[in-house]
Amino acid sequence: MLLFVLGFFVVVAVLGFLLRPSYDDVGSNAVNNKGYLYNDTLASLLQKERVSLKEMAMERGYGPVLKIVKVLIGVIPSCDEYLEIWPAGFRTYNLMVPNLFNIPIFTLGLGVRQEASLAMYVASRVAKCGYCSAHTCSYAVRRGAKRDHVENAIFDDDDESNERSSKLPDKIQATMRVARGISTIPCSITDNDRLALRTLYSSSDAEWIACGAIGMGFLNKVMDALSVELEVGTYAQTKKLLEHTTSVALNKADHDIKQVDTLDTDTTPVKDDLYTKLDHLRYIPGAVLLERAWTVAHNIPSTWPAIGEYLKTLTGCDFPVFQQIQNRRVAFALASMIRENMDKSSTTIGLAIKAPLSVIFARGVQSDTLEEYAKNFTLEGKAVTDSDLKTIDQVCASPNTYKDKIPIIYYLMEAISHTPARVSLSLVTALEEGGVTPQSIVEVVTLAAVLQCLHRLCCYYPTTTTQQ
Repeated sequence: MLLFVLGFFVVVAVLGFLLRPSYDDVGSNAVNNKGYLYNDTLASLLQKERVSLKEMAMERGYGPVLKIVKVLIGVIPSCDEYLEIWPAGFRTYNLMVPNLFNIPIFTLGLGVRQEASLAMYVASRVAKCGYCSAHTCSYAVRRGAKRDHVENAIFDDDDESNERSSKLPDKIQATMRVARGISTIPCSITDNDRLALRTLYSSSDAEWIACGAIGMGFLNKVMDALSVELEVGTYAQTKKLLEHTTSVALNKADHDIKQVDTLDTDTTPVKDDLYTKLDHLRYIPGAVLLERAWTVAHNIPSTWPAIGEYLKTLTGCDFPVFQQIQNRRVAFALASMIRENMDKSSTTIGLAIKAPLSVIFARGVQSDTLEEYAKNFTLEGKAVTDSDLKTIDQVCASPNTYKDKIPIIYYLMEAISHTPARVSLSLVTALEEGGVTPQSIVEVVTLAAVLQCLHRLCCYYPTTTTQQ
């Protein structure tokens, strides 16, 4: 069996070399919409700094990861061009996606792919992220989720939702309740929800299902906070499926609805055929090499207690929740994401401010565990002080009265800590007038997205906040 697996990946690697996929078409393959951007969105501040997909593929070497996503969901997401404004944001995103969504195992049609993709969809609907709702709807159908499971997904804990979902199989109901429970603010998951999932699935499969919602914590926050434009093609393909449940309000930065309504919306995503499952494999070797280039020099462990010791050295906090993670790939990815956002060489806002920013976010999602972690951070030799906490309280109480850069960045984090994000014209104006750069904006949003991943992880694995 081992020889067969090794032989399979050798064949894939050889095919990848022989086919040597061209990335000349990356720009044209992305169904990017240039619709109107409202001036009260973060995206409106970032337009001039967006990095083109062509540059990302041809000059920065990101072709493999761009093309994998193109094969899997039909478009290259608009968010890529925003996250690359602060390159560590793009790296963080691409460390999360394959590892928490178990690519290529799930995308080959193996494992609990349908359940994990439904968890991604439910999490996005609960987070009220129009962009992610459309994409995860498409993703779930392409991975083989049944249409009636998508149409009757659980988003709310009310009589109508419970009645609608009562006809679904027990496994699907358990999947959706866990995804919903760790995605609400505050968390609403119960011990019975966790027990049901872990009874119906192995503990490892249950974790992979939860990781669908956990990973979407990152994407839900990025798309919602920035108000990333939804691609026209994705909206057109998923419009009818989404309308079968409650309507999804698109992000304010989304395209002109009149433009979309002129498109053929009778088409819906289709389940992957064998060609699609195999096609993305030729890009896997290149993607693996990129991930290795981003991580190999940092000697990041993937098991407890080594990973806790590594994170404590890096941040001052050992993140006790990591000792409950079963899949080493998940633990490694999350630790790598934290490292990318705590790197002195790439930060534009400084590391010391990230401790109080993390406290602000934790309070926004009402997580005592995450707040305790943040208060344990020691970054650039500085911990969160009583003075920091006082400033946080003052800024959050009257955010639009401050003109200095640090309070404005606090104001930004407070606004995007909510679900949906509370970005306003006054915030956008303050960021622009306060000289907060596009790179710094993306850095703060990326930090919030990582923290939301960790928040959902802590909801799934409630744990003591005591340092080990």
